[in-house]
Amino acid sequence: EKLARQVDFLENSPTAAGSFHDCYVLQQSRGQKRLRVGETKIDCDPDVASIIRENNIATCSMVFRNVIPIGEVEKWSGRTAKGDYMLALLVAKRGTWHYSDDPMSVYRVHGGGIWSGLHEVERYGHNIQFWEMLENSTEYAQVADVIKARRRNEVRELGIALAREGRLLESARAYFRSLGPKRALQRRCSSSSKYFKEFARC
Repeated sequence: EKLARQVDFLENSPTAAGSFHDCYVLQQSRGQKRLRVGETKIDCDPDVASIIRENNIATCSMVFRNVIPIGEVEKWSGRTAKGDYMLALLVAKRGTWHYSDDPMSVYRVHGGGIWSGLHEVERYGHNIQFWEMLENSTEYAQVADVIKARRRNEVRELGIALAREGRLLESARAYFRSLGPKRALQRRCSSSSKYFKEFARC
């Protein structure tokens, strides 16, 4: 009844643009399954900013109104590997999403997946490219600070992934790139400490 429940919700909630729900994430090679959201407190009616901050809308859970002009989908889809995330944002620009905590689908993670089959460093590269694309777009200027924070976090995570591979010079470059302007260095001292612990461990 997954689709019927989501469509019923949208038909009875004219201000909502989309519906999503919790799902199981199955690591197929190990047979391990966990809830994507579970007990984590999230924004249950997320707008553009909270979708960027939280990234809790699983692709296999999305049902949304036919509100996005096809030209806008085409404009963005060829520029990023994160087309599902882009769809979630395009819907949110036209109304809120609504979350249900019922896990009504399963996301299988396996080597043949378009996203999960990518190397870790490649995934961070696509993420960074995505945030830079949004950061350079005037359409998302009102949430520029949130986007910058996500991009810097992804660059920092890229640095850790590179360190794990022994690519220490590239890792250090990524880390310093994640700090942003000099005036931000003091604010980021706690994340710096975390990074260098990871760097040393790697």
